[in-house]
Amino acid sequence: MPWLTVAMGCLTEVAILRFCVLEEDSGAGRSVGYLGMVLLLGLMLVGGSPSASGETRYAFFLYPVIILLGLVGGSTAIASLLGRRGRTAAAGLLCLAWLGAEDFSLQHRARIDSASVNSRVGLGGARLRHYYPRFDYRGVSDYVDAQAQPSDLVITSMLPAAWYLDRLDYVYMDERDPRFPQQSCRGGRMHVWSGRPLVHNMQGLQDVITQSGVAWMIASPDPGVREALQCAFDLELRYRDVSGALVAYRLAVR
Repeated sequence: MPWLTVAMGCLTEVAILRFCVLEEDSGAGRSVGYLGMVLLLGLMLVGGSPSASGETRYAFFLYPVIILLGLVGGSTAIASLLGRRGRTAAAGLLCLAWLGAEDFSLQHRARIDSASVNSRVGLGGARLRHYYPRFDYRGVSDYVDAQAQPSDLVITSMLPAAWYLDRLDYVYMDERDPRFPQQSCRGGRMHVWSGRPLVHNMQGLQDVITQSGVAWMIASPDPGVREALQCAFDLELRYRDVSGALVAYRLAVR
């Protein structure tokens, strides 16, 4: 159970009740009123905005407001019990709020610059749904740059890799992909953002690889794409990033 979130929600209610409902006329009361309006407006914007998913990261910008309101409510409750010592106790509350957060981990902070932390390895449940996925595009691109021969073809179906590769011959995106209309131009023959030729079906992909003889392809480990390529070429998995969601294949004509 996310006990800190529940606690902060209760303390936020304490702050709003004390300064808004009971109409305490003070600078703190007005500040709480303003923050409460910001929170309400933010919740209305998030709730009324269409989204492809209900992931919590779309409301994450409201978290600082909830923390501030919770701290005000907590310090108010503590001050009413402890008097002048309430300020010191409120400072302690701030430290406890940080140390007790569900996403706080000393190990995570000690390894914040590691590939596994950057690629969200080991997250599960609510954390996995909350954090935006990250892949090591630089690592796989550097590997392909180092291994590909000048005569080899370089293809990517993972679009961000286009900005990390030294050389890119084709972008592959199936024409049934919902992103295709926004990512293609010139009748589906060019990728909009990279300016590279666009292959938009499996037969076209097989044709350009056959003409080259050897190709390197950066892709996701989609079993459907892998099986279709294995039927036509000798396929070797040469690289997999730390997240396991980004691979590099070497494809050769039989």
